[in-house]
Amino acid sequence: VVVGDAITEKAAALNSYTAGALLKEDDYIPTVFGSGTVTFRIGDHCYGAQLLDTTGTEVYDHLRPLIYRQTDAFLVFTRVGTESTYRNAEKLWIPEIRQHCPGVPIIMAGITTNGNDDSSRESEPQDWHSAEMRTLTRSYHELLGRTLATKFGAVCYTECAIFDPDQLGGVFEKVRPVPLTLERYSG
Repeated sequence: VVVGDAITEKAAALNSYTAGALLKEDDYIPTVFGSGTVTFRIGDHCYGAQLLDTTGTEVYDHLRPLIYRQTDAFLVFTRVGTESTYRNAEKLWIPEIRQHCPGVPIIMAGITTNGNDDSSRESEPQDWHSAEMRTLTRSYHELLGRTLATKFGAVCYTECAIFDPDQLGGVFEKVRPVPLTLERYSG
């Protein structure tokens, strides 16, 4: 199950990964509860995993925990450059997970886009101050993410650009070695 604030682009990440096609930055995907299925191989065995996206709006706070049953792992998305998403991970998302699913593994992911995130701009900075500020901002959010992951016993904290297929795939790859209760894929 993927949780996090709406600004973390959970739906775009989930749809890009499960469809195997990248979405454009301006694609909008409204979500209340979305899902996708992926198959993967570990050794000689094929497995299937259902990935569920939950809405981050307060209106659905009472419904979200209903889909947490039988969850094998959680991905908690934050957005690099937006401190409120880290604060909400600490005060809302992780406590909600721990309340309803104690002991279920959590992987934290700091998400960047190719849009306005300081950490994802590929163009040259206007001056050395802005380059230094971006580096400091990214380092701060990475430290914040790693600190939260340690505090709450998460498996790890990682960062990725959701419009980069290799980086995005890397986040979901981190779920595979987590001891999951996956059913053998029979398709």
